[in-house]
Amino acid sequence: MQELDLKRENIGRLETKKLPKPMQTMNDNQRKEYIEKMRLKRKKLQTKIDELVKKRATYKAKEIKSLSSKEKNSFDQNMVNIIHKQAKTKNINY
Repeated sequence: MQELDLKRENIGRLETKKLPKPMQTMNDNQRKEYIEKMRLKRKKLQTKIDELVKKRATYKAKEIKSLSSKEKNSFDQNMVNIIHKQAKTKNINY
């Protein structure tokens, strides 16, 4: 699907045997409709995933902040600090 999105592949040139079973019996127009339907479904799912990732990050930050204020020298907080310090050396930011 990514190849079709990037216009590197033409739906008519795809080998029928390499297509998923539901698409093997479809003609080109049906395949285009099916692919568009799947593309929209995929886009909606990706949007939902992005929203959930943001919510998760917010929740984690909130939890870590509340835990760190309670137990600054806890094992868990020390592990988080070590991981963040090591990540910074690899140019990974949290």
